[in-house]
Amino acid sequence: MRLRQAPLHNFSNHEKAASQRDNATSLLSPKTFDFDRRESVSRLSHAKSKQTEQELKRFTSSVPDHIESQGTEVPLFSSTCRMVCLMDTMRGIFAINRTSIMFHAELRDLEALPIAVGEDMPADFQWPITQLREVHLRRYNLRSTALELFFIDQTNFFFDFDEGMRDQVHQVLISLKPPRLTFGARMIAPGALLTESGLTERWCRRQISNFDYLMMLNTIAGRSFNDLNQYPVFPWILADYSSDMLDLSDPATFRDLTKPVGALNARRADQVKMMFDDFVDPSGLVAKFHYGTHYSNAAGVLHYLIRMEPFTSLHINLQSGKFDHADRQFISFSTTYQSIVDGTGDVKELIPDLFCLPESLMNREGFDLGCLQNGQRVHHVDLPPWARSPFDFIQKHRAALESEHVSQQLHHWIDLIFGYKQRGKAAEEALNVFYYTSYEGAIDLSKCETEAEVRAQEGMVREFGQTPSQLLTSPHPARMGKAEDLDRSRLSNDLQVGSSALFEDLKHLKAYFVAQTVTNVPIVVAPPRTGNAKSWLTRGLVQRLVTLSNNGAIAVHGWVNGPQGLPELEPDTTPAAKQLSDLRAWLEPGNTLSNNNVDLTRDSQFALVGGSWDHHLKLISVATRRVVYSARGHRDIISCVALDANDRTCASGCVDGTVMVWTLHRFKATASGAASALGMHNNGGMACVLAGPHHTLVGHDGPITALCLQEELDLLLTAAGDATCNLYSIRQGLYLRTLDFRALKPALHPIGCLGDLVF
Repeated sequence: MRLRQAPLHNFSNHEKAASQRDNATSLLSPKTFDFDRRESVSRLSHAKSKQTEQELKRFTSSVPDHIESQGTEVPLFSSTCRMVCLMDTMRGIFAINRTSIMFHAELRDLEALPIAVGEDMPADFQWPITQLREVHLRRYNLRSTALELFFIDQTNFFFDFDEGMRDQVHQVLISLKPPRLTFGARMIAPGALLTESGLTERWCRRQISNFDYLMMLNTIAGRSFNDLNQYPVFPWILADYSSDMLDLSDPATFRDLTKPVGALNARRADQVKMMFDDFVDPSGLVAKFHYGTHYSNAAGVLHYLIRMEPFTSLHINLQSGKFDHADRQFISFSTTYQSIVDGTGDVKELIPDLFCLPESLMNREGFDLGCLQNGQRVHHVDLPPWARSPFDFIQKHRAALESEHVSQQLHHWIDLIFGYKQRGKAAEEALNVFYYTSYEGAIDLSKCETEAEVRAQEGMVREFGQTPSQLLTSPHPARMGKAEDLDRSRLSNDLQVGSSALFEDLKHLKAYFVAQTVTNVPIVVAPPRTGNAKSWLTRGLVQRLVTLSNNGAIAVHGWVNGPQGLPELEPDTTPAAKQLSDLRAWLEPGNTLSNNNVDLTRDSQFALVGGSWDHHLKLISVATRRVVYSARGHRDIISCVALDANDRTCASGCVDGTVMVWTLHRFKATASGAASALGMHNNGGMACVLAGPHHTLVGHDGPITALCLQEELDLLLTAAGDATCNLYSIRQGLYLRTLDFRALKPALHPIGCLGDLVF
């Protein structure tokens, strides 16, 4: 996931680049690179946005004092490497100790940046081992020498090592046994990794969306947001960009996913077949190919993202300091699609941003992108008639991707890009063969005799693009139809097998009554959270329902199989006296439990509670109904609390208008002595503590009434009795902006994964 958008404090409107635009016939093809100019491509991922660079510094205060080792640790391993940043690299030292992963940038590289970024540019990065989620093997410049590390806050970093060092780095990382590692424990081929993951079976059973599955395939196949030459690739989905209404029930609305994008037109398909059959290389080095360009390369990515920094600056540097001619830019989906279908030199597919990032379609910074030959000025991307706005386009484009027609055809496109039609005889028959240098293993740089020859080979890859690693050598299975999935879910006796949301079968919805043993005591219902954009009423995800009563009673109700595999609620039968917790003893007189000052972890094992008379933030075990940790920070009553979907970051709001940011840590503490030493109880071998506060945020004149946070987007939203909502950066504790609701008292809902705010 790319870092969120941020203000550009060193903003440039690139007026000089606009004034130098070449309005005559350009000798430089928009799809190719001039290799003599490659060395001048500046490190623009660092140079243009001070705020974006600041975001790269991780939220490092994340390991509690009792977990860290005493004193300065000697690294277990260190090596020189390069952090890959879009189209360039930053040299430094990669180091690992028992608790952290570190990268120390070389000072001379920072000084070499073409534009000063100020002292706020971080030279040192640090990530806790406990937050490492995935380790993926990567290629960089044709060499299998790189790793990409993914963390639980959905950030990821790409490192290229010297020859022979990558495997050592991987070995040291795995030897530390990161507790949250889900991918990368073994060094196996991408295809084997896909098989072991079970992702294909889950997609076929409709347990994963088309968008998510394509992103996972891209990740496993080596595609990365950190390297424009290996950017994730998505298919053209639609063929209708002229109708007033988008009809997703009409097959004619969609592009034919069984064919490569360069062979959608029958006339063009005949041409590329003829070129392939007639091609002969006198040297015998170049194999036959259908297309001299590629469906994914850096130039194609910049074509789509030219309206957003740092891609605007990267485009300008690629074009030798000026914007490309207006007629060659991304003007509209209609013209681009027709150029690909009817033209002869363009076969680029789409990128995932065009299914989730409406800002990419808007020229918000007002860049001078030039005028077309008809005099029309290029500004925002021209949208189809059926799209009312960029946001509406993204919503409908995403709906088209998830439509039943695409679901039943998408496996054919996967065969072309990641599967058995990527290479060999099947690729020839499918008109899907590209220039030989784009394929993994086609070039062995170790056999190059001079450095100039190495640079030339690397330049060819940058020009033509890189084909993803092949994941499948046999046809990809088709996805289960929606009707078939519903029938299977009804017949299944295993609650874990089903995947359909309950709302897909409205005829079988049922209301449940949860009996309360003590009358006239309100219930605070706290359903387990399953992450953003996912209903908690989804089979296989919800195991139980936790209720907290205003008298401090905690009940745990379970879901069991009912008739036809539909879930039934099984109420908690624990005696009322044993359901009582010690929460009431801690509450400030006159204060009550509510949804605002209580939040649950995703697995419903721990509750985060505010409102205590000692002003401490409490962690309570749902199983034992006892307070297991108490964190001091506020000077007055805590009025509300909130946990992020990843159960890593939490926030607490106070009646004095302040907000504090904390980190939640969970680890095994089987020894009762260790748990006692930490001042907490042992919760079945699992301990839970709060570290912080890392930030104390101010900006409200009234008590905090609601909080919500989205760590993936680095956003914390606060609401207060002064009728204002403030946005802050979680990692840096920076104030971003205020939303004024005047006399209203806004109620907040969770921030969506796309950054949508709902009041």
